[in-house]
Amino acid sequence: MIPSQLISREHNIKFPSQKNTINNQHQFNPPPSPSKFIKKVGSSKALVSRLSNTLTLKNHSGCVNTVTWNSNGDRLVSGSDDTNICVYNYNNKGKLLHRIDSGHTANIFCTKFMPNNDSIIVSCAGDSKVKVFAYNEGAFSPLHHFDCHSSRTKKIATHQQFPSIFITCSEDGDLRFFDLRAPHRCAHQPRRSHRYRNPEAEVEENHSAPSSPPSSTSTNNGGFSYGSPRGSCQDTLLLHVTADSSTNSSVRFSSDAVDLYSVDWNKIDSNYLITAGGDPFVRLYDRRNMTECLKKFHPYHNIRSSAHVTGLVYSDDGKQFLGSYSGDTIFLFDVNSSINPEDSNSASPPPSPPSSSSSSFSPTTSRSETHFIESPYYFQKYKGHCNVRTVKEVNFLGSSCDYVVSGSDDGRIFIWDRYSSEIVNILKGDKHVVNICSGHPFDGVVMATSGIESNVKIWEPVAEEHANLSNFQQIMEDNHSQSERRARGNLIPWSIIEHIMNTAEIGQRARVNIATEDEENAENEGEEEDEDEDEDEESEGEGRQIRCAFQ
Repeated sequence: MIPSQLISREHNIKFPSQKNTINNQHQFNPPPSPSKFIKKVGSSKALVSRLSNTLTLKNHSGCVNTVTWNSNGDRLVSGSDDTNICVYNYNNKGKLLHRIDSGHTANIFCTKFMPNNDSIIVSCAGDSKVKVFAYNEGAFSPLHHFDCHSSRTKKIATHQQFPSIFITCSEDGDLRFFDLRAPHRCAHQPRRSHRYRNPEAEVEENHSAPSSPPSSTSTNNGGFSYGSPRGSCQDTLLLHVTADSSTNSSVRFSSDAVDLYSVDWNKIDSNYLITAGGDPFVRLYDRRNMTECLKKFHPYHNIRSSAHVTGLVYSDDGKQFLGSYSGDTIFLFDVNSSINPEDSNSASPPPSPPSSSSSSFSPTTSRSETHFIESPYYFQKYKGHCNVRTVKEVNFLGSSCDYVVSGSDDGRIFIWDRYSSEIVNILKGDKHVVNICSGHPFDGVVMATSGIESNVKIWEPVAEEHANLSNFQQIMEDNHSQSERRARGNLIPWSIIEHIMNTAEIGQRARVNIATEDEENAENEGEEEDEDEDEDEESEGEGRQIRCAFQ
């Protein structure tokens, strides 16, 4: 078979016939440019169906919770429960270049290279800390240490336009802004009453405080409050997201804050960012006016659903984004229309502000002028996987974001066609659970994945045969049953587990303090200590049971 016929069959690319070329030379359309040809072929279904595990990088000793590429696609960085950060050379068979002792005291949840700068790595972890490492004299060493968040910090967002700026989100409900060019010292103090911070303006004005916004006592402000009830460091706070009173979420227990699990920046228009977590809403903000939520998205007719968002990501064109819902499936939202194919109703799009390349985060419109719209519909959904046990990311795959990829509780990787939602491939990626699927920045369908196992896997389209999906219906049915069973309460959400464990720890510390305060009444203290020891043993037993339930 000649090459043109082979390519035409495998990649659905039509070539002009020889007769057309000879007899109608003046009508012959030239073939696509090499870059367009590579982009189309590199993301073809034929290659997606031939993905195979070509490299397994075994350099961690705990679950690998994050793996991301650098801007050039020749480096990978991963973070793990072992609190180490590993840097790999993808072009040299995944060779380990650096193992960084991060200094984190809990699981690392996100690591990233700064845009177009492989010498700076940012990490965040379950100890609430954000750390920055710089490459110098052959090794990475600590550069900055931020204690601004008051709970587990889950995600870091960067943008190609801003090589020194990143945003973080945390389970304390805060979005925070960091500029590596600006000095910052974490100050643990009570928060002042305010609705926004403009760190960029502070840098430009020699750290002078921005003017206060108009005062208001209203709390009905689209999920934004007057500062967080926890934490400190006002100069890095962008906003504090609070729950809607009408939403019943299973992952909140005592605070009005929404546990934030994910944040992403619009890749085309850097004015817009989205965030989501412990309730059904994906919130859209304009960084020039962080005082209000522009629009909230959710896929349900009944917003009291207990489902929550574990991961979200913008498409490369900035027009759509994905949201992965725990106990449910993955939904594709359109920024402007968000029309559910099963329902012809749609919300009107918000007015589009003029584009700006400024890196300022200052409000430009008053509260009464902000247009808030709730959009309870989705554009497409992707079914078959199971997302209950852990916090999973979701991603686009392919040079033109033609595919959607996610891990699953059954240890598989699911890849769907973005437009038709049909399953294109199912891969076995972990013995337990796959949490992370990270596509190469420009090399077709190459991707890196990680999960409960202590390794990173690289996938490339080199398999000799197409994937065999003859049993995909059974896999989907099994995952659906698993999701329903766990959704009925067989699995305790980790946020509640952590709350119970923290409460037990606080109670234990309080009992120790009480027991050591009065040394004058030895007999009474002895009796109290005996009672406390029994309670401590019960608390430790409960903690072990909770940990086993989560595992």
